[in-house]
Amino acid sequence: MSILGVSPVHTEAIFGIDNASLIISAGSVAPFSGDAIVNAANRRCLGGGGVDGAVSDAGGEPLYQARLALPIKEGTKNTRVETGDAAITVGGELPASYCIHAVGPDYYDCEDDAEGDSLLYSAYEKGMQLAQQQTEPAIKTIAFSLLSAGIFRDKRSLKEVLRIAVKAVKANAWEGLKEVHLVAWKEVEQRILIKVCEEERGEEGGLGEKVEEEGEKKRKGEEKEAGVEREEKKVKKVEEGDEKREVDCLRLD
Repeated sequence: MSILGVSPVHTEAIFGIDNASLIISAGSVAPFSGDAIVNAANRRCLGGGGVDGAVSDAGGEPLYQARLALPIKEGTKNTRVETGDAAITVGGELPASYCIHAVGPDYYDCEDDAEGDSLLYSAYEKGMQLAQQQTEPAIKTIAFSLLSAGIFRDKRSLKEVLRIAVKAVKANAWEGLKEVHLVAWKEVEQRILIKVCEEERGEEGGLGEKVEEEGEKKRKGEEKEAGVEREEKKVKKVEEGDEKREVDCLRLD
């Protein structure tokens, strides 16, 4: 579920950020059918494993050629996007019109957590800024993969890595933005993201009111349907019993 009905990913919870919605979603960014996705890329920006591999496969040859066309940074052999930075291309065969390639840090290679946190925030920030700059067509819905949330976070806690994601997208929301999805593949990521958002709501200038979690709404709906079904069965059973008694009485007469 999505407010604008643009995404096949499953919505877990929705929070307010200014005039937009921060949506915690479950699944993969690759099939997101909104305006843009943010891929967890590497510096070569030609594909990789995990999320990057899924995005590359879904984007096909047009996306690969668009990535290949990104200029190599001066003084490097094959770096198209520096750590903490992002680049934008067409989406190719992706449902989304744009694909933003953001490079989060490998905390193992960072001097300390502070350096890693700064680079991670920057990667999300650059992704949001690139999205804001697009005008034809404008980007109103965007879905982020979780940067540096897997093996690249090294010993950094998942909660702090995800907190940076939430803070960065909130701080860089713009007028005209409707939805920002943080798309989590693992259930533990989904739970922690929701927890972080709830904590951020309590801070000055934090997130707005949370809409009821979709998973909970679904469960309540299923329970309600099950309850109705049980009642219908009870009524049917009583009616069948009444009919049987009426038939028996007729037979006796």
